[in-house]
Amino acid sequence: MKNKRLILVVATLFALASLLTAQCTPKPEATTAPPAEEKVFKVGLLSPGPVHDQGWNEVAYNSIKLIEKEMGAQVSYVEIEETPSVVEKAFRDYAEQGYQMIIGHSFSFQDAAEIVAKDYPNTVFLTSGGEKVGPNLAPVVFKENEVAYLMGIIGAYMTKSGKALGIGGEEIPAVANPQLGFKAGFETVPGNECTLTYINSWEDIGAGKEAAMAGIAAGVDIVVPNANIAGQGAFQAAQEAKILAFGTNMDQSSLAPETIIASTVFDYPQAYLAIAKEIQAGTFKGGKMIGIGLENEQAAYVAINPFFKDKIPAEAMQKFEEAKKKILAGELEVPGKMVPD
Repeated sequence: MKNKRLILVVATLFALASLLTAQCTPKPEATTAPPAEEKVFKVGLLSPGPVHDQGWNEVAYNSIKLIEKEMGAQVSYVEIEETPSVVEKAFRDYAEQGYQMIIGHSFSFQDAAEIVAKDYPNTVFLTSGGEKVGPNLAPVVFKENEVAYLMGIIGAYMTKSGKALGIGGEEIPAVANPQLGFKAGFETVPGNECTLTYINSWEDIGAGKEAAMAGIAAGVDIVVPNANIAGQGAFQAAQEAKILAFGTNMDQSSLAPETIIASTVFDYPQAYLAIAKEIQAGTFKGGKMIGIGLENEQAAYVAINPFFKDKIPAEAMQKFEEAKKKILAGELEVPGKMVPD
């Protein structure tokens, strides 16, 4: 009998202990499965030259850095020579690594982009300039000729000799067309003449300087280099000869503050950021050229060097504004047009 009572007491104590433990132990919260890790948005850049050239290549580098900052994207770049096989391999390497957006920052990269894009339909291939398009392929084309035309008008009223020289790295549309635009604007003043030359180099600063010096010897008093880092040689020559110059692609006035009157500015970073957001959202549509011009006044414009702001004749700025209005109204078509209506 005692054993039975002992067993009953122990059982009762055990039951009470279990009840107290259950009451003291916190109940698990109702939870949902943790969200799947979001796929990192990855952007690759193929640059045809040094990304800190304070010109063409730097605007592309600034583009991916802005995308990194604004979207938390993973970005990468590679500086490559403009050889078809090298460019194609670089595109493929990024696509194989799962990059959703790849920028080829050269007109000459479009053929390789077209080839590779067909093999990677889930990757968007973009080229800075070009004409090749596809479902996941599009060139981003600024109407550089229009902006350069307006800058040419300023030059037309700043020259004393009536002679200007446009210096291009290579005679490709992305360079020749804005040069044609500047030439047309400069020659709106009767008697003015703008000569165009190409040095077949993007990095030879010496060649840029020699071209400018040859022009200066022939009476040129304004030079307009569009040759990436090689253009810095032209600015050096202009400074030494105490003549004037214009910058291209970005505000280059800091390179020669008392020499460079103004620069054409094309905000590739904002353009590529907008495209990146479309790609990430799944709303991007290829199959056409992406044209950006004076109607996007925050993205394509002439940046006047503050040093020269009060030195530009009022008549020049009046003609500048008149031409801008005509271009926007479709009443003036500037030579060097690339983007179809």
